[in-house]
Amino acid sequence: MSDDAVLTTLRDTLAAQGVSRVRVIHADPHGRARSKDFPLSSLPDLAGGIGYCEASLVEGLDGEPLMDAPHPGGSGLPDTHAIPDATTARPVPWDAHTAWLLADVVEPDHAPSGLCARSLLKAEIAKLHTLGYRAVSASEPEFYLLEPGAGPSVGRYSPGVGLAYTSGYRADPDGVLRAMQDACVAMGLGVTAAHREVSPGQFEMNLSHGEVLDATDRAFLFEEVVRETAGRHGLRANFMGKPFADAEGSSHHVHLSLWAGAANAFATPSGGLSELGLAFAAGLIEHAPALTAIACPTINSFKRLANANIGLAPLQADMGGDDRTAYLRVPPQNGAATRVELRIGDASANPYLLVAAALAAGRDGIERGLVPGEPVALPADLGTALDALEADPIIAGALGERMVRTVVDVKRRELHRFARVVTEWEWTEYADHV
Repeated sequence: MSDDAVLTTLRDTLAAQGVSRVRVIHADPHGRARSKDFPLSSLPDLAGGIGYCEASLVEGLDGEPLMDAPHPGGSGLPDTHAIPDATTARPVPWDAHTAWLLADVVEPDHAPSGLCARSLLKAEIAKLHTLGYRAVSASEPEFYLLEPGAGPSVGRYSPGVGLAYTSGYRADPDGVLRAMQDACVAMGLGVTAAHREVSPGQFEMNLSHGEVLDATDRAFLFEEVVRETAGRHGLRANFMGKPFADAEGSSHHVHLSLWAGAANAFATPSGGLSELGLAFAAGLIEHAPALTAIACPTINSFKRLANANIGLAPLQADMGGDDRTAYLRVPPQNGAATRVELRIGDASANPYLLVAAALAAGRDGIERGLVPGEPVALPADLGTALDALEADPIIAGALGERMVRTVVDVKRRELHRFARVVTEWEWTEYADHV
């Protein structure tokens, strides 16, 4: 069936459900949702792609695109196109007339764009398939819910202390978390547990495991659902790695396993990780410095690593057992549930790039027969992590020249901007003392 015929069928199916509008969404390199809304009647016409100015994919978080070669800003601001994936359609529970569809970004010849994070993950999945494995993953995203406003003194929703692993009225007095969980369930995002986290205003939801592309799609859409639901309740969802100095950072932990047919290839009859699982883990450890540039993608991210109030962020790339202070945790479940938990990622990471880079690191460990050795030092700051990314042929190769060049250039400009800012800390520390 042709692409326009597939979208015609989808149009008719959605129309029968009362949908009259579609939102087509793709991820930019930061992991933010980019989207356009269309009348449902025009859905078949989108088979050829939806035009976007490609410069939108090389913007910094300040909204300014890279304007020099080799980036799109230096070549006339050309178009790129997003192709809807009909298999990802999800009606929106809080807007009965709207459905969301994910899209892949393509070049003019419809080859995958080097700036499409979802396509980069698909390419890494294909490499694992050639080795005879498929990947299964699950995400655990954390976030804060804040009152309107900005700055470290902004009010936090559910500000009480001592409420970790708590739900109900004390932890969620206005039912906002419950509304988020309901919305995620209704959209088929596979949300399981939802609860208050360690710090005032902090929450976590767990997403069920699944084939890695579907699981990562759900992790990406999860953030958008949380943001929209928070906004409808007069709140802001915050996914910074370390929004408050006196509170825990927000993580995006990823559970990973490889399967050969119906068998978990990380499992052993006696428990623990198989030789293959250990090689995968060793790859994650060896490539940790480069992986950190993707997992901890902001200047603020490194304050989570350096200032984990109760040790919930790793200080080095190591492997523990059931140890939440480790870079790689090995949960105690065995058999089909055998897996590793990568704990370096923070909530600001692009889930597609994070998982693609992790799979590339693990694949390299398998191909080279690595075994976990001594812990590896993690970069202490974003600049050092970017250096490691550029110097790592496996991670940089998996993400591709265009994506790496964009990430590095945007983030080095971010570092330059930050270096020129005089902070409140500097005034407090120096103004009356030097």
